[in-house]
Amino acid sequence: MTKRDLLIENNITFSPIRSEDDIWSLEVLFCAKRFLRIPNICFIRRMHDSGISFGEYTTSEYIQRWMELVILALKDLDNFLGETKFFKENPNLRYVIIKNFVSRKLSTIYGKTKDLDSFELYNIFLETFGKHLGEQDILVSALLACMNEDKKNLQNARQRIEKLQDEINRLTGKE
Repeated sequence: MTKRDLLIENNITFSPIRSEDDIWSLEVLFCAKRFLRIPNICFIRRMHDSGISFGEYTTSEYIQRWMELVILALKDLDNFLGETKFFKENPNLRYVIIKNFVSRKLSTIYGKTKDLDSFELYNIFLETFGKHLGEQDILVSALLACMNEDKKNLQNARQRIEKLQDEINRLTGKE
């Protein structure tokens, strides 16, 4: 629960972007002088048929809807972080918030991309991003950072697999 005065005094409004309560929550946390964490889950969710979570969409439509959400919400998040003294003084933490936001949203999209070839995915992203070119410097930066981290994780996983394969070969005498 949030006091209405806190919202009014800090001009905190819920974004018209569907399913982006995490940005609203972050704004509330950074503007509140204090807060109380209740260990019980208290969440009431109102769903509507036009939401991204419901309805039947082609893979392309689903990805485009989520990417539109990421594009719009990330700009709101970046604006908030850029205006907050704490994040101005701690750009590394600003990056962590943005990276985690993008990673969480992209993980939802990645699940739908497994049946697409690279060219199909390229066209979906090109169509979606093409509407926002020039507006999304923060998105491009965040995506490149996420891609770089994914590449490093993949390289680490490959190295670990090689070590495990060597160990299996050693244990089974197949050196």
